[in-house]
Amino acid sequence: MHFLKFHIVAVCCTFLILFGCGDGSHHHHHDVVLSGTLGPADAMETDAPVMVAVTNTVDAEILENQSKDAVIDYVTADKARAEFRIDLTDKGVHPGDEIFLVAFIDNNYTGGVPFPDAGDMIGVYAEQGRITPAYVVQADENSGIHIDITRKVYDFDASVTGEILGDETGPVTLVAYAGEIASSDFTALDFDEVVGFTTVEKEAAGPFAYTLNILPYGKD
Repeated sequence: MHFLKFHIVAVCCTFLILFGCGDGSHHHHHDVVLSGTLGPADAMETDAPVMVAVTNTVDAEILENQSKDAVIDYVTADKARAEFRIDLTDKGVHPGDEIFLVAFIDNNYTGGVPFPDAGDMIGVYAEQGRITPAYVVQADENSGIHIDITRKVYDFDASVTGEILGDETGPVTLVAYAGEIASSDFTALDFDEVVGFTTVEKEAAGPFAYTLNILPYGKD
């Protein structure tokens, strides 16, 4: 049996972001389109469909068991051009929203809302310099998005529990990282080595218990 060795990284955010006046409950109508390319080239050389999905999570259990709620929209990619385009204009997605973009080779697709399961290959879009893969939607065309489908999907259910110490309060991002940490600059981390992440709200001073689910994507 092989055991995955990784680090737990915690980043405590103690600053306040001001959004201006208003309650934010009303949105102006905007067209919202996501488009981009897929790689590597050999990932397109498959008889199975290559799917690209916009989701509100990358949690494997939720994607599988609650796919209709988790998947906002999806398309079958153009394998010949290694391209995709998703129109979210009427899908309840607004500029400023955070979503996730996943592309995967669905080897056992039978119709309906797709989800990546064991044996599939998956890619999760992550912007350079970010340690979590949330994508902030812009108005109109969101182009130039590239997703490499390089992670194998495994069949396991694992999590890490522990405590965050200290008297600081606020949102804390936890990252399970399987690579080498050579710098205190967390934006220098390689997302390909991230095997789990979550953000929790530490509301009081003292120890705070957390649970961090490990993603079955890329590492066994």
